[in-house]
Amino acid sequence: MSYPARGLLFCYQDSPIDWWTGMLLRDDLLAVASDDDLGEELDRILDAAKLGFRHQGWDGDISAGPYFFALPDDSSTRLGVCLKQPNNGTTFVASPIRLSWYEGELCAPPVCVRIAGTMPEIVELRVRPEDRIR
Repeated sequence: MSYPARGLLFCYQDSPIDWWTGMLLRDDLLAVASDDDLGEELDRILDAAKLGFRHQGWDGDISAGPYFFALPDDSSTRLGVCLKQPNNGTTFVASPIRLSWYEGELCAPPVCVRIAGTMPEIVELRVRPEDRIR
C-alpha cells in the first residue's frame, strides 16, 4: 500500500460532524499499518491541512481528531484528514481528491494546499487533469 503525501489537498470548512466512523486517529492508524514511513507522511498531510484550515477560519484548537481517512486512487490509496474545533464545532476536512459534491450548498469552495518539498503552500484553485477532479 502506498501513502503518497504529495500533490494537492482540498481543504473545506463544514458544519459540526459528530460521527467519525471509518476514520482513524493517528496512533490507531499507525498501530495497524506496516509502513515505517507512514508517521512522517501523516505529519506532512496534517501540517498541510492545518495551513488550509487556517485559511478557512480554523482557530487552531481541536476538540475531535485529527482523524485520517483513505480514498482509493488508481492502484493505491490517498490519505486525507478531518478535525473539529471546540468553540463552535466547525469541522474541517482536507481531501487529496476534490470533493466537488461537497461544494456549493454544503461548503464554500476549498482552499488548496500543495504538498511538495518541506513546506506546504496555498495555491490557486484551477481545474487541471492533475487535480484529480472526479
